[in-house]
Amino acid sequence: MSGVHLVMSGGTGGGIVTPLGSIALEDIRVTTATASITVNTDGSISLNHGSGPSNWYSPSVAGIGSSYWVRLHVNSGSAPSSGSGTETWLQLTGLRSWSWSVTNATRFGNYYLQFSTAGSDATIVSTSTVTLDIESGTT
Repeated sequence: MSGVHLVMSGGTGGGIVTPLGSIALEDIRVTTATASITVNTDGSISLNHGSGPSNWYSPSVAGIGSSYWVRLHVNSGSAPSSGSGTETWLQLTGLRSWSWSVTNATRFGNYYLQFSTAGSDATIVSTSTVTLDIESGTT
């Protein structure tokens, strides 16, 4: 069976940033499967082929991202195929996005999506687990 499955769960928040709960993305493709997460500056999250929480900050506020930083940390598995980079704090002055894509292959991974008020481990206000399982070319 071909498909994409990306799950984000957990989350700890200090009442500032919304804990993300669970996100599941699914995409069935014969040759290429993709999944992506986009963190927007207004507090919303956009998902490729998925459903789940639509906000990292609630309610959405234009420009709230400029007060926060985001980081995608790779615990295990494949780094994203493209996007904003991993392992470094990125201020949310513009959208930040990570994408995974496979053609006739499988990719697995486990990540943390983290939010901070000052771009440091000492100021993390939310951490959510992201689990990736994308497959294509199998039936």
